[in-house]
Amino acid sequence: DNQSHSYTAPGTYTVTLTASNACNQNDPSVFTQEVCIEEAPIVAFTADPFIGCAPFTLNTVNNSIVGDVCNINYAWDVDVNYLECTGTNPGFQFVGGTNTASAEPDIEFLSSGSYTVSLQMVNSCGIFTDVQNVTVQDEPEFILSTLPTICAGESVSPSAIIDDCLAPILSTDWTFNGGTPGSSSSSNPGSVNFPNAGTWQVELEVTNACGTVSQQTPIVVQASPIMSITSSAGDELCAGQSTVLTATGAQTYSWTFDPDLSTTSGSSTTATPTGTSTYTLTGYTSAGCPASESITIDINPLPLVVPSGTFEVCAGNCVDLGVNVSGGQAPYTAYSWSPGGSLDDPSSATPEACPLVSTNYNVNVTDANGCVGTSIVPVDVNPLPVVNAGPNTQLCNQAVGEQLTGFSPVPGGGESGVWTGPNVSSGGVFTPSSTGTFTLTYTFTDVNGCVNSDQMDVEVIEPTTADAGTDLEVCADGVPFLINPPTPGGSWAGTGVDPDGLYTPVTSGLFTLTYTLGGGS
Repeated sequence: DNQSHSYTAPGTYTVTLTASNACNQNDPSVFTQEVCIEEAPIVAFTADPFIGCAPFTLNTVNNSIVGDVCNINYAWDVDVNYLECTGTNPGFQFVGGTNTASAEPDIEFLSSGSYTVSLQMVNSCGIFTDVQNVTVQDEPEFILSTLPTICAGESVSPSAIIDDCLAPILSTDWTFNGGTPGSSSSSNPGSVNFPNAGTWQVELEVTNACGTVSQQTPIVVQASPIMSITSSAGDELCAGQSTVLTATGAQTYSWTFDPDLSTTSGSSTTATPTGTSTYTLTGYTSAGCPASESITIDINPLPLVVPSGTFEVCAGNCVDLGVNVSGGQAPYTAYSWSPGGSLDDPSSATPEACPLVSTNYNVNVTDANGCVGTSIVPVDVNPLPVVNAGPNTQLCNQAVGEQLTGFSPVPGGGESGVWTGPNVSSGGVFTPSSTGTFTLTYTFTDVNGCVNSDQMDVEVIEPTTADAGTDLEVCADGVPFLINPPTPGGSWAGTGVDPDGLYTPVTSGLFTLTYTLGGGS
């Protein structure tokens, strides 16, 4: 049968079971078993230290009261409540050959934070636990603010985000190299002025019970830019000339507005000054530190060039050109004429021009400053008159003046026509003196003074003798008849006769008929 028994005190007891029946009364069967009666342990532990700077080792002292127990198990556990500062993983480990089942383990803490260490003891009476909190401190951590680039004479306010890593901050010490003030012990030092350009270091040292940590951060202090301005055409221009102004030495640029400038932004601008002008530029560093620079451009006037007269020429003739030059800066060192194809010397001050048609010549005159004045010199080319001396003619060798006809043009107002050649007067009266062919020239000058000429030939022959024949006596019967002279080819004149010699006698009387043979003088 099943038996139950209550034990009132802890200890180890032996329970004996004797069994017999009719078969083994003299040698009954005996079975024994030990029964361990235990009491609940009283769990308690201490440690040295419960607070310290990482890394440190926690040495546990197990003060638990075990009493009479049959069997006891230890289970140590470390819980991370939170990590502080650089800890990213639970920063602890069992050291010294101990582990979670050791009676008095050694635990090394590597990362700052809050931990809970627990000891758990287990027997048949139950699970019993004691816990202690451990604070792990560390050197302080901080982040220095990044300082902006500033201009010399400006101020900044350094700052830092400080984590005490569970150990109260004992001191904050700032050092401002190149700054005013040069140091501060305040966690928020306020404004610090940097009067001089350069790269300076701002240093912070933070101290707590675990140690001192320092960091530096640079601050760049820029000086105002040192700029220069150059002019592509120099600082002395001719009126109307442009130049490119180029600035160097700064990061960005702004030109003071001037209508002469093509743009007011950027390092380069094109200036077209109307007179001596000063252009001002403000340049900035990357931090916006300003500086100003100016350049003055002097303007030299251009020489004034005008034609020295009105130039007019007859076709095929030449004329010397010229200009009057004033202003600018004498002496005038160079002349350049174009188009140059009809000029004898395009670089002469007075070139000879032989244009075929009316032409506008461009002339550039350079003065001692290199400034160029320009002008247009027109040359009108007048056409030559069309002259015709008339047809060739034949005259008899008789000392009788014959006015030449058939020539053109006939002179009018302001014009002239002159005959030249043997036996001819300037007015065109030819008087034969011998036989032969004589070439005469008719020269005509028009109102523009343009001259042209033409020639014609005069053939002088000996006169032919005219023979009208013997005198005739006829009846006045009105019957016409032809008179046949011994020298035919002439012309008849008189009463009752026609030029061909047909005579009609109508009236009685004595009539003289004239027979003419030949012509001219």
